[in-house]
Amino acid sequence: MLGPLTRGAARLLPALALAPVDNAASWRAASRASRAILDDFGIETRTSDHTGLSPADVARGGYLYVHLDQQTLLSTCLYPLVLHGPCSLVINVEFALLPVVGWLSLLQGAVPIVRQRPAQARRAVGRVARRLRDGENFGISIEGKRTTDGRLSPYKKGPAVIAIEAGATIVPFMSHGEYRLWPRGVRRPRPGLVDLVAYPPIATRGLTYADRDDVVATLRALAERERRARGIEA
Repeated sequence: MLGPLTRGAARLLPALALAPVDNAASWRAASRASRAILDDFGIETRTSDHTGLSPADVARGGYLYVHLDQQTLLSTCLYPLVLHGPCSLVINVEFALLPVVGWLSLLQGAVPIVRQRPAQARRAVGRVARRLRDGENFGISIEGKRTTDGRLSPYKKGPAVIAIEAGATIVPFMSHGEYRLWPRGVRRPRPGLVDLVAYPPIATRGLTYADRDDVVATLRALAERERRARGIEA
C-alpha cells in the first residue's frame, strides 16, 4: 500500500506530463493534486486574499509573489492554492534536483539559482527580471531556505533586487501554522489548519537599487507584525 508521500508524488505526475505542452493545464492539475495531497494528510487550508487584484490584473503579469515565512516542504502544495494562476518560481538548485516536485517546477518555468556561484545567481536574477517585464508572474521565498525552528530566518535582498530591476509589483504572502504541523525532524505532517494570507501589493516602479534595503525592511516588518498578532514569536 502506498504511503501518503509516495501517493502524493504520483498525484503530481499528470501535471508533470502536461507542463511541456500546456503550462496552464499543468498548473490546474498541480492545484488539484496539491489539494488532494493535503487532504491525504488531513490538512485544511483557509485562504484570505487582501491583494485586490482582478483576473485582468494578474493576466497582465509583472507580479512577484514573495513568501515571507518558508516553513516546510508543504509549501510545494500550498503555493498553487494562494498564488493567482500560473506562476513560475525562483528556486535553489537543491530544490530543483528533488524528484517530481523539483522537476515539475523546472518544467513549469522555474529559474534555479546556485547561491554558491554568484555569477550564475546574477544571471538568473537578470533572467527573472526580464521575464517579469515581459508579463510573467513569479514566486520566490525571501528567506531562501526552510526554517529550522519555526522562527523567521534572515531575509535575503534578492527578491527586492529582482522586483526593483523589473519594476514589478510585490505581492507578499504567508502560510501561518505550517511549521506547527510539520516541525523539523518529524517524518510526516500532522493534521491541522494552515492559514494562507496574501497581503496588499507593494509597488516598486520608480525605486532604485539603493532602495532595496527599505523594501526588505518593509516586508520583514509586515511578517513580524502578522506573527505577533497571532501570538507567534518572530
